[in-house]
Amino acid sequence: MAILKKIFSILFFTISVGLFALKTSQVYDNLIKKYEKITSYQAGFTQVNYWNEIDQTLTSSGIIYYNKQKLLMDYKLPKKQKMLLDSTKITVWDIEDKNAIITDNTSSIARPI
Repeated sequence: MAILKKIFSILFFTISVGLFALKTSQVYDNLIKKYEKITSYQAGFTQVNYWNEIDQTLTSSGIIYYNKQKLLMDYKLPKKQKMLLDSTKITVWDIEDKNAIITDNTSSIARPI
């Protein structure tokens, strides 16, 4: 009886996989259709940066906000900062130091805070 259950399970699994298998392109197309409907989101994040040249690690956390035009990373720890990215520039505000840096998004490489 146990052998019969194993055979039935393997047969059922094999048939199920064949019936529900999708091509990679179909999975991709389905994902694109779903994500095209997303207009905005917000989420908590944790970011770990490591600088090899000084052997230092920094862990930051905060909230990320996104809409189709802009992305805002609102850092809460270890230091309150905001980084706003849009199609033309990157703006970093250091709230505690009351300082802002604005860079051209097309020609600069943003280094993690």
